[in-house]
Amino acid sequence: MLFGDGNSVVHIGVDPSTTLISDLTPFQMQAVSFEDTDDGYLINYNGKGYSPDEVIHFTINPNPNYPYKGTGYRVALQEIVKNLNLATATKKNFMSGKYMPSLIISVDAMTEELASKEGRDNIMNKYFDETEGGKPWIIPADLIKVEQVKPLSLKDIAIIEGVELDKKTVAGLIGVPAFFLGVGDFNKEEYNNFINTRIYGMGQVISQTLTRDLLFSPDWYFRLNPRSLYSYDLTEMVSAGVQLVDRNAMRRNEIRDWIGLDPDSEMNELIILENYIPAGAIGQQSKLKGGDE
Repeated sequence: MLFGDGNSVVHIGVDPSTTLISDLTPFQMQAVSFEDTDDGYLINYNGKGYSPDEVIHFTINPNPNYPYKGTGYRVALQEIVKNLNLATATKKNFMSGKYMPSLIISVDAMTEELASKEGRDNIMNKYFDETEGGKPWIIPADLIKVEQVKPLSLKDIAIIEGVELDKKTVAGLIGVPAFFLGVGDFNKEEYNNFINTRIYGMGQVISQTLTRDLLFSPDWYFRLNPRSLYSYDLTEMVSAGVQLVDRNAMRRNEIRDWIGLDPDSEMNELIILENYIPAGAIGQQSKLKGGDE
């Protein structure tokens, strides 16, 4: 849904003998098209039309003119992907050294001799090919001058900075941290914010669509749990769990499940500190009754 056209269609298979759902089959979106009708729309797949109540239709970034249809981010990403492909091709050429000589040799010779490939090859054969590997070159003084050439690096032509900028733009468009695309270092706060925003929003789309298209009972619903995706360390999980246990909101076995420990039969009861009492029972404390008995 992010990198495609913003739509995902899943067919609902029903067992005719029991009228229960038997399977859910995602359609290949390359073969899906949408057709407007007077009272809604149809979903065409491999030449067969389906009404919206026969399938589950997930959408993201809805089209303003056709709210039932998602658009995704493909159009916005096309130019950036083109730039990234060009940068990859440029990097490949630079690394191969095909277009950059390692040496430049200036020769005191006639212009006609250097004007043709044969003349240049004759000079190379005369002064360089006859020398065996590892032996020094012996060349006439003031006749040939050899200089080493250091080709431009990827940093010199700012290709690295350009690629990083394009990747950051892609990350910004689809709402993911840049380090997912190899730019920068992992940041815990940024990752958790990504879960709370982009992933939570997509989770809401998925859960609400499943609730609408699959369930008949108004008392039933799908809910996805973003907490399972957060970046925690063990100290944070234990600290949060202890506070919930102290406030009678969680059992100790639930904390053990958080941190991967087996349940303990003695830790399934709710416990509470003696100082935590309901607000309506504040006046019933013994210390406020005089203490005669």
